This record gives sequence, C-alpha cells and structure tokens, in this order.
Amino acid sequence: MSQFEAIPQELRQRPQWLVWRFEPNPNPAKQKPLKVPYWVNGKRRRGVQGDQADRSGLVTLDVALAKLAASNGHFTGIGFAFLPGDGLIGVDIDKCIDPETGEVSDLAMQTIAGCDSYTEYSPSGTGVHIIVAGATTTFKSNDIGLEVFCSSQFFTFTGRQFAGSPDTINAVSEAELDRLRVLVRGARPAATPVRANKTAVPLPPGASDSRDLRARLDAALAHISPEGYHTWIRVGMALYSALGEDGFRVWDYWSSRAENYDGPEALKKRWASFGGRGVVITEATIFKMGIDSGWKPPRSVLPSPIKPGSLSPRPPSGSEAVGSSDAPPPPAGSDGGLISAGPAPRGEELIQAGAKAPENDDQVVEAAAGDAADSFAVAVDSTVVPDGYPLAAADDDQPAGLDDIPFGESAPLFAGGEGERPRKEKPKKVYDDAHWRAVDDVLENFVLIYGEDLVWDRRQRMLMKLSAMRTIVQNSDVMKFWSGPARNWVLKKNIVFDPTETPSPEPSGPTATLNLFSGWKMTPKQGNCLKIQTLLMHLVDGNDDMYEWIARWLAYPLRNPGAKMETSIIMHGDEGSGKNFFFEKVVKAIYGEYGYVIGNAQLEANFNDWASMKLFMVADEVVTRAELKQMKGKLKYLISGDSIIINPKGLPEHSERNQMNFVFLSNELVPLALDKTDRRYLVIWTPPALAREFYVEVAQEIAAGGIEAFYYYLMHELDMGDFNEHTKPIYNDAKDRLIEKSLNPAERFYREWAAGLLPLPFHTVSVQQLYDAFQTWCSRSGESKYTTMTTFSPQVERYAGQALRKHAVKYEYGHVVKQRTVFLVGDQPEGKATIRDWAEDACASFEQAFQKYRRRDYVADVES
Repeated sequence: MSQFEAIPQELRQRPQWLVWRFEPNPNPAKQKPLKVPYWVNGKRRRGVQGDQADRSGLVTLDVALAKLAASNGHFTGIGFAFLPGDGLIGVDIDKCIDPETGEVSDLAMQTIAGCDSYTEYSPSGTGVHIIVAGATTTFKSNDIGLEVFCSSQFFTFTGRQFAGSPDTINAVSEAELDRLRVLVRGARPAATPVRANKTAVPLPPGASDSRDLRARLDAALAHISPEGYHTWIRVGMALYSALGEDGFRVWDYWSSRAENYDGPEALKKRWASFGGRGVVITEATIFKMGIDSGWKPPRSVLPSPIKPGSLSPRPPSGSEAVGSSDAPPPPAGSDGGLISAGPAPRGEELIQAGAKAPENDDQVVEAAAGDAADSFAVAVDSTVVPDGYPLAAADDDQPAGLDDIPFGESAPLFAGGEGERPRKEKPKKVYDDAHWRAVDDVLENFVLIYGEDLVWDRRQRMLMKLSAMRTIVQNSDVMKFWSGPARNWVLKKNIVFDPTETPSPEPSGPTATLNLFSGWKMTPKQGNCLKIQTLLMHLVDGNDDMYEWIARWLAYPLRNPGAKMETSIIMHGDEGSGKNFFFEKVVKAIYGEYGYVIGNAQLEANFNDWASMKLFMVADEVVTRAELKQMKGKLKYLISGDSIIINPKGLPEHSERNQMNFVFLSNELVPLALDKTDRRYLVIWTPPALAREFYVEVAQEIAAGGIEAFYYYLMHELDMGDFNEHTKPIYNDAKDRLIEKSLNPAERFYREWAAGLLPLPFHTVSVQQLYDAFQTWCSRSGESKYTTMTTFSPQVERYAGQALRKHAVKYEYGHVVKQRTVFLVGDQPEGKATIRDWAEDACASFEQAFQKYRRRDYVADVES
C-alpha cells in the first residue's frame, strides 16, 4: 500500500518524476523482473539522463500520480529521477529487512541513523531508500547490497516512510559518506594474508620451541648445586637427552660453579660416554631437582636465549680470576695441575669386568662413572685463548707491570741471588652463589663494542661508555670475569637495525652482529576499525584512489619490515581536520618505539640520536616559508638516503641503514618546496573539520582496540594489487598548486607566460626583452626585482627544458653588425629563410606587446 502524502514537500514540486512498471528480465538466468522507467507521455525513458530531451519528459509528483491513476494498472508505480546538479543523493540498501520477522540489519540501521533524512521502504518491503542532500560520485557493492548514486538513476517511491525517520530531506555529512565508501571498499575480496616475516616458520601444533626448553632448563639449573657427583652425572645425561650436542655448553657452564671443576676437556670425555648408555634420563629429572631446591616454575618461561659465546669455562670457585698473576705455580714435575683420566667405562664394560648388573637407573649412572670419580679435579687449564676472542682487558685491580703479559701466561719468576725467588701465596677468594648470579647477569646483559670505549646494554637497549657500565655493576670481582673470554663482543661496523631479524652468524666475535631491533610490540587483531577508516577517507576528501594509495603505502612496510619507500606523504590544510590524530594516534602507535614525531628542533639539532632505530616518522610543521630552501637538502637526505649517521651526544657516532618512511603534516599553504618534476611526494589538501562528535567516536573506537584492528586490516585484509616501494604517487591539483608556490620568481614568471596568462606573446624573444618583461612582472606581482639577468636566464632555461632554445643571432644595426642572444620558441615559421629573419620579426612583435604591458595605466584583459 502506498502513502504518497508522506513524501517531503521539497521533492513533490521538483519536475523530476516519472512512472515505471515491472517487465520480464531478458536474461533467462535471472528470474527477478526489471523496473523500467517511462515518461508520462508513455514513452520509455531512453537516451542521456539529464539532457534537454530527458528533462522535458519529467514532471512534478502530482502529474506523475495522475498518470499512474489513469493508466488502469498499465504502470506499477511512480519514481524520482536523480539529475546532474540537483543536489540530491540516493542511498539504496537491498535485502536488509527480514520479511518474516521484520528485523532490520545493522548496516541499514546505522546508515539510516547516520544519514538522518527521509527514508522509506522499497516496493518489495525488504529494502530501504534514503534521500539526502549533497553531492558525490556513484559507488556501490552488490556483496552487501549497498548503492549510493548521484546525478543519474531513479528511485521507485512507495511513500511508506520508515518509522522514526525525518519528514524532510537533510544534508548528509562528509563523515557518513566516507563511512559508506569504506564499507563498499571493505566488501571487496580480501587480499591473501602476507606474513610480516617471510623467514619465520610456525611451529607445528603441540611442538615447543627449543629456546623455551633451554630457558626452562637454565632457570631450574640456577637452583641446583653441581657439587654432588650423583646429581652432576644425572644432569649431564638429562641435558644430553633434551638438547643433544647443544646441551654440552649448558652442562659445562653449570658445572663450572663446582669447587672441583676440571675444565671442558675432561667434561667432554664424560659427555661422549652418554651416547652409549642404554638409560635415558629426560629433562623432567632436572625440573624435579630444581623444584626440590626451591625453584618455582613460572607459567611461561622464555627469557633471552643463552648465547653460545657466553658459555666458556669459568675459573673454579675459591681461586683468582683466570689469568691472574697471583695464581700459584704448578708443582715441579707435574702437568700443570691437570689430572687426566680415560673415558668412563660403559655399562657393558662393567659387566664384562665382573661388576654386578645394575638393577635401576641410578645404579647405571653410578657404575658408569664410578671409576672416574677421583678425576673430577680442581685445576683449570688457563693457557689457551679461544680463537676469535680479544685478549682480556687489564682490570683496575691487576698489579702494575703485568699489562703486557699475554692472557693465560704466568708472570715471570724473579731471578737473582742463588736462584729464583718463589712467589708468595695469596689466600684464595671463595665466591658464593650471589656472585655467580651477578656474573651471569653481566655476561648476558652487556656486549663490548670492540675497539671502542662502549658497551651495549641489552636490557635497557642503549649504548653507554665502559666507565658507565662499571658504575652500574659496582663490583670489581664481577668485572674481572666479564673481562675474560666469556664476554660477548662485536665490531662497531656490525651494529645493525634489522627489522627482518636476520640471525647473527656468530654469538660473539668479528662476524657477530648486534641487532638493535627487539621485535614488534603490537599484535594485529581482527576487529572493528570502521571509524578509523572513515577518518582516512575524510582526510582525502572522499577520493577513493587517494584512500587506496595511502592505505597501501602504510601497509607495505608493515608487511615487508625494513622496506624503504621511495615516496612520502604531504598532508596539509586547515587545523582540526584530524591529520595529526590519524597519523600520530593510530599509525605511529602501530610502530611503537620505532615511530617518532619530529619538528624543526630535531632537524636543526647537532645531535640526532632521535633518528636511531626508527621506521616511521611524522614530521609535524618541520618547515616554514622562510626555511624552504635551507631545509630541502636535509629532508632529501633523510627521505632518500640509503644510510644515516647517528651522532649521539657524548658518544661516538655510528651508521645505520635508513629505513625511515615519512609523513609531513602542516597547516601551512607551503609546507615543503617541490620541484616541477617531483616524484617523491603524494600531496593531500585536507577538507574542513567534521563535527566534534565524530572525533570522539574515533577516540572511543581506538580505546576499544581499533588500532589493533586497523593494523590487522592493513596486514591481512587490504588488497595490495601490484603496489610496491617504487610505486609513484598520484598527481593531483593539490600537488600542482604546491609546485607552483614552490617556484622561484623567474620560474613562476615563465609558467604564467607559457600558459598565456600574460599579455605577452609566447614566441621567440631576445633574452634582454624577456628579462625586461620579468622586471615589470615583478613590480606588478610584488616579487623582488633583484634577480640578475645572469641568474634569470639559466633559471628560465632549466625550467622550460626543450621549450626554449638559446641561440646567438647576428644582425645589422645601421653600418654596424651586432649580436644578441634569443630564446627560440617552437619551429622556424615557413617563409622565414633564416633564423635571423625569424628572430627579428618575433622580437619586434614582442616589443610592441611589452610596451603596452609596461605602461602603468595598462589593465590586462587576461584572467590571472
């Protein structure tokens, strides 16, 4: 049933009405009939919508209703035609109402509320039509049944108003149009998810990372004493079973805490015997020992993995540090205090020798190593320096005169009198567990930068001087062990910032790398980010191509960590549109510590440690009009340079790969100076701000997880097409205006002259004539006239390119032959035998026009 009296008055009087009827669909695959429009004269509506013929067939609502009533059922209903320039938009939502329950979809309810204008049911009763005031380009999605059109098409009208909708036609907000555009874009097929780190391989279900197991074992072993022989053997066998050959370093490091530790070589003999045993002791044994010793297993244990280079042998407890000049000399005739023993007998060897067969696992362990118990000795072989390690640095407590003694060698004995004077023995220091925990912590946390007075603090993620590290540690005994071969070190040139997280070739040494990147702190999560997408759509003034380009530009370096984009974004306009809100509160938050906001203070500072470890930069009002040329070089270096020198205050500088991608935000008309051939920047002029309530809604969405959802959208849902780091930006009017405002006076004068905006013919002219015209133009435009002709000529020639060709022409002046330089424009005209004839006539023509232009009372009839 139709109720046409509900149709708003502002539509009733418009001559845009017609009639329509159902007709069979010519496509046999589709059963749904077509709604075919007709003019009230009975002819089917054809041709160009909105032309004179079309408009002449359209009528007011009353006339259309009269035609419908007089047709005796020939026509089905009335319709309203949208025409170019009518200031109306139609929003059509199909199949949004359940015919049985009357339930309205969320899409329809949100759109009806957002448009806040006259809404009515469609003829089927399962869709709605919304009429709003405004202008847009047509866009639609059949997947979600949403179509927004303007300037064409027609609506079938029923007059059955949707309950609660206004009785008037109201203007739609740009924010609502942007939201609808985002919904239509989101209805496209999602792109195949791309892994952020292509080298990472997920663990199979139920599998555990070996690093996690090793971390748990380390945590448990910290509470287990290696002094007991029975415990020592069981731990070794459990590590062999759990970690394979990698377990030896863990066992060796843990064993070095024992008083009778006899070095890695002796341990290797025991380790080799574990592979031939028939008994398998698992890591559960270590966990049980740790719990019995007071270890409390955390719910999730995954600390930083122990580096292989940090598991070198430790001096025995109760002795001085390795290499100390106070170590007692070996007894005469001995082998330096090393007690060697053959490999421990295997189980079957014990049986062959007449030993009783073991009845349980513990007896196997005890029998297998029983004969070697006495060989677990106290001495340390300190005469070998592992390859690739620097010599130990002299410690503050080392006696004077011993700095030149190679690491591991004893001090020379004193000669004189009747023979060599023996050294005085010093009491041996005994270190407790707290000391060894401190040593472990320092070895794990601090990395020496070889050849520099610098160390890297892993925990605080910063470079510091060695003296600062000593102040932090505040324990010379701990520093002695850190100064030994167990210390991790890297070369300064191998300090990298690598978001791809390429593993270091070695944990320590000349080929080792120190990666300043510590992983992404935010995880993308599927959720609602419609308001954030709508804000971006608003910033590009509803331009779908610009939205897509920016979204892909944001997504590419997230999907390809470390990608350096060859382009940047300039977004400027009146204050309040939300550009800072979007890029600082949303995009920068995704990058976390790898994102940063800079201004003039950072660019002009002598120290630039702010640029270290950065991937995304928001440059907020970095350049003003007076500083355009001065800052241009610095910005070009930051945007396009392959590397950047980091110069921290008080520390030596170092180089990092430049992986920063820039967005420039400004309220200025000219935020940056662009060249006419610029290919690096996408320029956006933002529209006025929306209502404050919209930005409040965006903030609420952010608080509800919108940033993580937008991150997920960029990573997994956005279709990237063939976009990559080399994709050139879209050229638009905003960029053209910015290029024009960036030109120097000579270039801007030529641009106006070549475009026909000056009353001066654009043809061949002498250089002097064109410079005189430029001086007059400067007076009229308020530009400085102090550009010399020597500067003016090459500036114009460079900007014009091939359009101007400088040429010297000789001509007679009375009885004297003179020469002048001209700019040749275009091809030589027919009938002009020589360039001289061509130049003389053209220059004379230009001179006449110029004399008129230079008169103060001259008024140009050309629009500027």
